[in-house]
Amino acid sequence: MEDSVHIEGGMPAELAEAERRLVEALDRLEGAVERSAAPRPEPADPAEVERLEAELEAERDAAAQLDDRVRALKRRQTTHVAKLEAELADLRARLEDHEREARQLRGVNQRLRENCGALRDAMAEGLAEPDLVNRATAAELEALRLQRQADRDDLDRLIEEVSPIMAMPEEA
Repeated sequence: MEDSVHIEGGMPAELAEAERRLVEALDRLEGAVERSAAPRPEPADPAEVERLEAELEAERDAAAQLDDRVRALKRRQTTHVAKLEAELADLRARLEDHEREARQLRGVNQRLRENCGALRDAMAEGLAEPDLVNRATAAELEALRLQRQADRDDLDRLIEEVSPIMAMPEEA
């Protein structure tokens, strides 16, 4: 038997391989025995299972209601944001109108000052020119008209802001 391969300790290789496989099989068998010896859960009480299923269903319903509320809040928030954006656009337009009116008023007041100065100079020299008087009067009328319009716009905005408050029912 010179063809056999010897390993340490004098055992043939085939015998060592068989021993190794036997040890592995015994280990697997021991693991299976240990797993089968583990305590098995007792069958659940049907009343307990039913109670737990009812609790689970109640939680699912609560989660669905919360989802609905979140969606409703998101819709309201989106609507509110859109309303605020529209109000902001309106306020910007109003501000532009105010700025335009203020520029007009400053221009008219500047012309009025110039005309009044020229009129004073002409009057001081004894030269009352009807054209200067007419231009001064026209500039003054334009300034008064613009000031009246600016005041009216301010009052309209004030009424617009106060109207919702006045429309609220009085609390007893």
